[in-house]
Amino acid sequence: MSDVKRQLKLKSAAAKRLLKEFQSYQQEETREKQRLEKLISEKADETSIKQQKNVISETSQMIPYCKKKLEQAVEDLNNTKDKCTEAESDLEELNEANDVLLLIEDANVFVKKNVGSADDV
Repeated sequence: MSDVKRQLKLKSAAAKRLLKEFQSYQQEETREKQRLEKLISEKADETSIKQQKNVISETSQMIPYCKKKLEQAVEDLNNTKDKCTEAESDLEELNEANDVLLLIEDANVFVKKNVGSADDV
């Protein structure tokens, strides 16, 4: 496997994994906020509420970190893609890289549309 093919494959997989991780933390944050609201409405003890706030805080701190890593992965993937010569333009890995970038772009549009004030992916 040529170096470019290998790099495209690795960077595509990394970007896809980081997108899933980013989305997972967003979903977890939403789920944990709902759990906090439920605890408050049920007048749970202060310890449980405080613990739930800590869980939300930890999850919320991971979102910008994952976003930054995803942005770096997208930049790396684009740079590697740009290095492809014309002879390599029909590589399966290049098509996969383009598919991953489209997937990330679609996720970004979805986040903007449904979350509104959320940061871009």
